[in-house]
Amino acid sequence: MIKKILLSSSVIVALNATTIIEEKQFELVQSIIPGTKIEKVKPSVISGMYEAYFKDGSLMYVIPDKRLLIMGEIYTNTGQSLTQKSISEYKSTNNIKEPIEQSIDELKINSLENKKYLKNLFDMGVKVGKNVEQKYNIVLFKSLTCTYCKKLEEYLKDKNLEL
Repeated sequence: MIKKILLSSSVIVALNATTIIEEKQFELVQSIIPGTKIEKVKPSVISGMYEAYFKDGSLMYVIPDKRLLIMGEIYTNTGQSLTQKSISEYKSTNNIKEPIEQSIDELKINSLENKKYLKNLFDMGVKVGKNVEQKYNIVLFKSLTCTYCKKLEEYLKDKNLEL
């Protein structure tokens, strides 16, 4: 029991120490660029330099003791961009997507909703008038060059529906 308590308390102390160090690093970088909305600060692979991340995942480098801000890419002698590697890791860890990726994801959601709506429309039809026994009317607006319009027209003809 005592071993468990000692182990738990040492883990808590280690976590608190890490948090305090991270807070001090954040405060140090924030003091160099006050008023800037930084999301996270972490030490860079270059000693004495920190990576300051913004909400969109972009970053700048800060050397607090020299009061320097560095914007741009840092490359290794083999041509690997340390900056892009850090940004990619940060974005994947924090689930930050590029604007184009975010737009595509939104289109996929809308596309799924549209598929459900269209399936329901074809399964149930659109009621016209007050008579429940009345047939459904489907109006198809199509383009002569649209392959999807042609497929839809064939589908509707296979279902013996008038267009």
